[in-house]
Amino acid sequence: MTWAEEQLFAGIREMVYRRSLPLATRKLQIVATKLDTRSGLVGLALPLADGIFAPDRVGALISRV
Repeated sequence: MTWAEEQLFAGIREMVYRRSLPLATRKLQIVATKLDTRSGLVGLALPLADGIFAPDRVGALISRV
């Protein structure tokens, strides 16, 4: 990790810990992703899958069949 990345993560950690209750951050780890260039695709895919496979949407699709 570069010096600039270390500083960025230190700032993020500081803000998260300052704005959160200690119990909520007790086991929290803020680290760099290991996904490299795929991180954007994975970040997009997760909420898309949540929306597509939401119970009400699945129910609506099944009722059409």
